[in-house]
Amino acid sequence: MMLTGAFGNLGMATAEALIRAGHDVRALDLDTKLNRKRAAALQKLATRSGQNLDVRYGDIRDVTYVRHAVLECDAVIHHAAVLPPTTESAPELARAVNVGGTECVLRAIEDNRTPPRLVFPSSVSVHGPRLHERPPVRASTPTQGTDEYTRGKIACETMIRASRVPWVIMRVGVSPDPGATSVTLDTLRMLFRISPKNRLEYVHRDDVARAFAAAVSCDEALGKTLMLGGGKGCRITHYDLMQALFDALGLGHVPFEAFGDESYYTDWMDTDEAERLLHFQGGRFEDYAAELKQRMAPVRLGLRPGRRAVRWGFLSLVRPR
Repeated sequence: MMLTGAFGNLGMATAEALIRAGHDVRALDLDTKLNRKRAAALQKLATRSGQNLDVRYGDIRDVTYVRHAVLECDAVIHHAAVLPPTTESAPELARAVNVGGTECVLRAIEDNRTPPRLVFPSSVSVHGPRLHERPPVRASTPTQGTDEYTRGKIACETMIRASRVPWVIMRVGVSPDPGATSVTLDTLRMLFRISPKNRLEYVHRDDVARAFAAAVSCDEALGKTLMLGGGKGCRITHYDLMQALFDALGLGHVPFEAFGDESYYTDWMDTDEAERLLHFQGGRFEDYAAELKQRMAPVRLGLRPGRRAVRWGFLSLVRPR
């Protein structure tokens, strides 16, 4: 199985899921110090599991590199991408990697006499702002590009459907990394402009990874657009997500009036078909909140002496103007 973007957060989780499912993995990513460190860790898992890991460093925009890598692969999972907020601050790079890179992958696959299937990660965000719409969002719900990231995802979906490649498209819900503790002030301000009533469906990263690992061999999934969310127990609001962050930091109750009223491009999802085919759901939002609280324990302890002042200052900085 070929996996692009193999050493990103979702890429690593997917590689681990593939190896545990008994697949050999050909891992593609940029040659960086961090990626080499992650490749070494993944090699240990592959060795213990009796699977082969073939690491190939290069640029996803290089069609020759991709064409050689795809040879003798049964399936391709294409995670390599530029993500927000970089997509918005560097739109030309985002288009070159996200759309151009996907085009290279499609060309490389189509050059094979028997093209391997492509499993492509799209996003629930392609459906646009949903606060005033009726949930849940479905694969048949119209798409609406509202920024560089979503326009790129929609362009890739269109290319894939028009190609000769057997495909599965997976629109992924909200899957925050509890280990990501570095957040800019601009991002925090953006999060507090969103209405606290905005709906979102959480899905654990490992559940997403299991879904991708299952899709490489699920023939019934071919030609389908599947919605990857955590299920009914993971249907929350934006307020729930931000309260989990406040709890993890030990900052108490987050006031409703701290938020704005903007609609955001998330919603609850109809995941019935995806779960029936891929059997991936397992994590709950409560699990994420507990893990976030555990990882934030050192920060929470450090903030405790001046908690009230920190809370006041934090809310003053992020409150919508």
